[in-house]
Amino acid sequence: MPYFLDLCDIKIPVDRDWEYRIGSNCNPENRKNFSASPDGTFFMFRPCGMYNKMIYPLRRLRLKGVLFYQGESNTMYYNEYDSLMKLMASSLRECFGDPRLKIAFTELPFYGQEDDERGTDNWDNLRLAQERAAKEIPDSVLVDIYDLGFKYELHPQNKMDVAKRIYKSFSKLLY
Repeated sequence: MPYFLDLCDIKIPVDRDWEYRIGSNCNPENRKNFSASPDGTFFMFRPCGMYNKMIYPLRRLRLKGVLFYQGESNTMYYNEYDSLMKLMASSLRECFGDPRLKIAFTELPFYGQEDDERGTDNWDNLRLAQERAAKEIPDSVLVDIYDLGFKYELHPQNKMDVAKRIYKSFSKLLY
């Protein structure tokens, strides 16, 4: 059995014929026409799509906390970001029935132009919005990964240090 999935005590061979079905056609033409794939993989382009398809179905789970690592696509809307973070925290707490659900936000890493003065571009302004929101949202923490970024690299390559910082900050909040 040369190829297998190792799930603790269970080994599932993967060198056999597989049964499958096409769940959605990801051709570029279909992305333009949402009706071509109403319940397919393009839910993220619909209002509330991510929430309805990825969060709401988990509502009966009891969570200790939520980690939120996002922001790059919102840099043009930094003026709205802190209020959206607060609204998201409130919505998550309502969805999971826990008004004190712990939430860790991961700060955007360094990216773009070097500048000694914070708040001079959209990325800096979004980071400042993240800082404001984290201070105002009870039972939350902002994980600082600014120094792990690079000028031309959107996502930090050093994933291990990112994970360690998230673990350290989130553990303090949870325990």
